Amino acid sequence: MTYLASPSGSGLIPLTTEVKATRGQTRINNLRLALQIIYRDQPASRAHVARESALTPATASDLVDELIAMKLAQEVGTGPSAGGKPPTLVAPHPDGRTIIALDLSGEQFIGAQVNLVSEVVTTMSRPAATGSEGLSTVTTMISELSQDLPGPLLGVGIGTPGVVNPEHGIVTSVNLKWDHVDVVAAAKTVTEAPIHVVNDAHAAAVHEYAVIVPRMPNIALVEIGKGIGSGYVVGGNLYRGDLGATGEIGHIRQFDDTRTCSCGRSGCLEAVASMKAIIEAAGTNHPVTVEGVKELAAEAVAEPHIARAAIDLGQALAAAVSVLGITHISLWGPVAGLGESFRSQVEDEIRDRVLPIDTDQIHVRYATAGQDAVILGAAGLVLSAELGVVW
Repeated sequence: MTYLASPSGSGLIPLTTEVKATRGQTRINNLRLALQIIYRDQPASRAHVARESALTPATASDLVDELIAMKLAQEVGTGPSAGGKPPTLVAPHPDGRTIIALDLSGEQFIGAQVNLVSEVVTTMSRPAATGSEGLSTVTTMISELSQDLPGPLLGVGIGTPGVVNPEHGIVTSVNLKWDHVDVVAAAKTVTEAPIHVVNDAHAAAVHEYAVIVPRMPNIALVEIGKGIGSGYVVGGNLYRGDLGATGEIGHIRQFDDTRTCSCGRSGCLEAVASMKAIIEAAGTNHPVTVEGVKELAAEAVAEPHIARAAIDLGQALAAAVSVLGITHISLWGPVAGLGESFRSQVEDEIRDRVLPIDTDQIHVRYATAGQDAVILGAAGLVLSAELGVVW
C-alpha cells in the first residue's frame, strides 16, 4: 500500500487499496491524479488539472488546494490570460518533503538529501566498507542525513550493487560481501520512514530514462566500473524480473578465461571486461574512476585489453538486445573514460552478432545521466512508490 501524508500531519492516507473504493478512497486517487498532472505539466493551472483529469473545475480546484495545504504543491505565479483573470499556476513544492538517497556502488558510499524536484540539497560521503562494517556505515549515514531536513522525510532510497529482493529489501552482494542481508531492517533501526532498496544499475537506469524520455521509451543501461551490471526500462517501467537479479550480466559465465571473478568463479564477463579487470590485466594501478580510466586508455600497454573487453562486452549485450529488442544502450560509470573508440567497437560487435534486420537502429552511447544517477534514481523510486509520481 502507498501513502500520502495527510494535511494535518497526524496520520497517513492510503493512496491505493485493494478493497472496493469508497468516497474517501476515490478522493485519494483523485489527489494522486492531480499531483501527477502537476508534475507532468508544471507549472499547471487549476483549469488545466480539471481538463486533463476530466474532473469538474470545482473538484480539481479543491484537490489542488488540498495538495498546497499538504505542501506537496505551491503557487508559482500567473499564466497568460485567455481573456479573463490570469490563471494562477501551480508546481511541485521543492521542500514539501525530503528524500534521503544512498549510492553504495563506488569507492565511496555517497549519501544525499534530495528535494521533491530532484535537486540534491546536501551530500556526504564515507569510505566504502563491506560486511557488517558496511551495513553500519549505511545506518550511520541515514541517521546523519536525517538531521536538519528542509522538509519532512518522505522515505529512504538505497542503490546497492548485487541482487536485491524488491519486496523485502534483502541484498546479496559479492562486492559488499553481503549474503542475504536485510538492509531494510537495519535502516529501520534509525528511521521510521519507508525504505526502498534497489540495485544500483537499476536506479541509474531509472534516472537515465527520466533524462532522455520521451525520445527513447526503452533503454538498457550498462554500468561498468569495478563490476558490471545493467538495468532495463521497458515501456516506461523498470523491469526487475522474478528474482530481483535482472541485469546481473557481469556474472554470466561465457568466456574461456581463467581469471577469477569477484563471485569466485572464472569465465564471467566482469572478470574480463570490467574496468577493474582491464586495469589489472594491463598491470597498472589506476583508480577505477573516469579520470583513472582516461589515463589507462592513453597507455599503449592497455590497448589490447581494452579492445578485447569491447568484443566481450558486445558479445554479452547482443544477447540482451536480441531477447528484449532494445536498441538503445547507455554505458555508464568509469567506462566513459575509454572514449569514442571503445563505444563504437561495442556497437559494431553487437550489430555483428544479432539478426541483420535494421541493425542500424542499434545505438550504443555513453549515458546522459551524470555520476549522481544512482542517487537521483533511488530518490525517484521513493517518489514514485510513496506519491505515485515521477520526475
